[in-house]
Amino acid sequence: MENITLPRFVAIVLAIDLMIVGVWHIATTRQNDQILTNKALIADYPGVTFSDTPNGPVPTSWPISEHVDVPEVRVPGLPITVAVPDTGETKGFYDAIKNTRAFRVFLDSEQMVPSTFIVNQGDNVRFEVSSFDNTYDLTQPEYDLHAPIKMGLRTILPFKATQAGTYLLYCQICGGPLKGPVGYLMVTPK
Repeated sequence: MENITLPRFVAIVLAIDLMIVGVWHIATTRQNDQILTNKALIADYPGVTFSDTPNGPVPTSWPISEHVDVPEVRVPGLPITVAVPDTGETKGFYDAIKNTRAFRVFLDSEQMVPSTFIVNQGDNVRFEVSSFDNTYDLTQPEYDLHAPIKMGLRTILPFKATQAGTYLLYCQICGGPLKGPVGYLMVTPK
């Protein structure tokens, strides 16, 4: 291995710095482009609902894709990010309510796990949310969900899935959908 001279070392460090600045610029430009695109969507797509965030308007609901199956159990090929209803003891008295889908949700390291919840229109939904590392909140404006999630505690969020569509779940106190954990509630039409 050859010795690297000081001028060559400086040149290498400068090249690495330029690459880092370039990646940062691309990421910033993409985020700004996304915000501009979101503003354009407000006028172009009346079926999409937007919420204001510190980074500009962000879509928080949109029509659901066709042919979405509601999973009952984990099957091969189902992405790990897609939740299946909890069949364990945590459902408690909700077992007696017809069409209830109970899900365990974990918030940790700015991630929501699982992150996609698929239900039928008309289902009663129950999120059991826990955080391991921080205080979060779970927000979904169209369903009027906004609940603090305190580290180490479980928060139960029951609601009825009344409108078909895809709804963004996010942490408002983390900076909104572009900065914190996000998830998706997909409500299939009857």
